[in-house]
Amino acid sequence: VLDTNSIRGSIPDVIFELTNLEVLYLDGNALEGPLPGEKIAKLTNLKYLALNDNYFSGTIPTALFSLPNLEILWLDYNDFTGSIPTEVGKLTNIESLYLAESYLTGNLPSQLGYLQTAQDVSVTGNYLQGSIPTQIGYMTTLSSLQLQRNEFTGLIPTQIGLLTSMNALTLHKNNVTGPIPAELAGCTELHTLSCYENLFTGTIPSGLGALEELLVLDLASNYFSGSVPGELGQLRNLAVLNLYQNDFTGTLSSSFADMASLEIVQLQTTNIEGDVGFVCENVPTISQMFSDCIGKELKIDDDKDNDKNNDKNNDKNNDKNNDKDEDKNNDK
Repeated sequence: VLDTNSIRGSIPDVIFELTNLEVLYLDGNALEGPLPGEKIAKLTNLKYLALNDNYFSGTIPTALFSLPNLEILWLDYNDFTGSIPTEVGKLTNIESLYLAESYLTGNLPSQLGYLQTAQDVSVTGNYLQGSIPTQIGYMTTLSSLQLQRNEFTGLIPTQIGLLTSMNALTLHKNNVTGPIPAELAGCTELHTLSCYENLFTGTIPSGLGALEELLVLDLASNYFSGSVPGELGQLRNLAVLNLYQNDFTGTLSSSFADMASLEIVQLQTTNIEGDVGFVCENVPTISQMFSDCIGKELKIDDDKDNDKNNDKNNDKNNDKNNDKDEDKNNDK
């Protein structure tokens, strides 16, 4: 374990002579240059490999993915170029895969579907494009899937509903379109669903109201329409509800007064009609509530006239660096 030791330059060659090595932590140093994939691949007993928070450059070497016993691979916060190699699918024993904040481009490889032991996968804060592959549904042991702050497009695949062990899905700040699939209600362990600042349309699936473990539901800055489903009022553990800046119609169901754990509510710029102050009056845990539907206990947001698309483009350019430290602290 040589993490955070201000080691500079390349990985010392003496390490590659330790053929029985199972754990190699070199994170948080000042290592640079291309990763010596062929040399690392000789350490066939490696289970934990942490090379994150360095200055490695070049493409991710495919030889890394031939390590037969690897359970943890952390390559995040480096200066790579190129795409995620399709050989990533060879990591059949992997549990934790972090590739965040590393300037990666291209598509998310469908071969991720072969990672049927993976629990945590993060590709946060790169420049990945294209659709989320349907093969993601094969990753049935997944508990956390972090895809935020990329350039993904297309639909959320319906196969996402097969991830019944998943407790966190973070998709915010992409360009994902279409409706949220009703199949997402199959993710019964979900406690965080963050999809703000995308291009979602359609109505919110009423089935989300069955996600009893949900703590955070953030669907802000999209193009959702129709009424806010009253079934969301069944989310008794929900602490954060953010529906800011959408195109809803109708009034808020009285069932929202029964959300006993609610702390933060954002409903401004949603076109919801009527006074929603009854939520504040009946839910004593609320500390912040913002809405255009003025009630006596509501805090009113003054930025409701900001343009949605301008905000999104500005955030996309600025937030990569601003969010980097936050993700770094939270992702692991």
